[in-house]
Amino acid sequence: MRYEVALIWEDQSKVHESYTRTKIDEIDVIECYVSTNGITGNKSILLDFRNSLRITDIRPQRFRGVEIQILPFSDKFELAIILMDSSLESIFVLLAEDLLKEVAKVSNQEEAFVSAFHTIGLWKKMFENFTHRGLTSEQQRGLFGELFFMKKSILNGVGKNDILLSWTGPDAANQDYFLRKIKVEVKTSIANHPLLQISNEMQLTSDSLSKLFIYFITLTEQRGEALTLNSLIDDLRNSFSTDYRLTDIFNAKLISSGFQDEYAEQYALREYIVRDTTVYEVTNGFPRITSADLLNGVHHVVYKIEPAACTNFTVTSDIFFEEFAKS
Repeated sequence: MRYEVALIWEDQSKVHESYTRTKIDEIDVIECYVSTNGITGNKSILLDFRNSLRITDIRPQRFRGVEIQILPFSDKFELAIILMDSSLESIFVLLAEDLLKEVAKVSNQEEAFVSAFHTIGLWKKMFENFTHRGLTSEQQRGLFGELFFMKKSILNGVGKNDILLSWTGPDAANQDYFLRKIKVEVKTSIANHPLLQISNEMQLTSDSLSKLFIYFITLTEQRGEALTLNSLIDDLRNSFSTDYRLTDIFNAKLISSGFQDEYAEQYALREYIVRDTTVYEVTNGFPRITSADLLNGVHHVVYKIEPAACTNFTVTSDIFFEEFAKS
């Protein structure tokens, strides 16, 4: 379920008190509160644990824009997750919802404490990656390509839960999608003579347990009723809107990808027309460099592939998506 912490904080902002806290009654294993410091304006999530809980080596922590405090009381201690940078509120809301959701799953306070710190650790990376500059033009195209592939997959019968959870691009994985036994690397290009740019020797390294495909999108940047990154995100958000869990996962992955809604206006000016899409299956003989081809000490090899050299490895979109949906 969703705990609507954003609405709680909005209601608390209208209360002129030095400190306001609202208990989340739906969670039984521990007492959880959404709170606002009326003096500083800091928003926080508070988790109360009994003093008899045997937890060692707990110390205050801080990462970008967030402070974790352990507050001792006579009969309990309180884990306080405090937003210190109000410009990060949009991502903090997602952290808060995810934290409460994970804590609600466990059956005792020990598990709740471990779950809380595990969840906070996962979100720490997202906060560290948060930027106040927005995506570069190249990053916009890369994200557009990954999301275009996601939308195409849904239209071709891939389950929404499957395609969203298989999206590993935001996690800086070697491939952008990994659905059971199929890995997909999405590539985009706006060049008149497009090439496949490969980021490292692991990107096209395949194994005997899975198949590896490249989904190559060639684009033209053009003004006037063309697709934008924003419109694609809006379409996918609408597609996931009937399931709050998928919506939260999608928004969290967008943040991990560097997309922030406050910069959406600058992305609206960059419009794309999809000229062509081509699918290649990476098998023996495909023109590539893998880790096995390199001498000791050589790493992070960046190179380009001429699409004309990949013609014999082309797979039709219909056949690919049929296999991808059934994988």
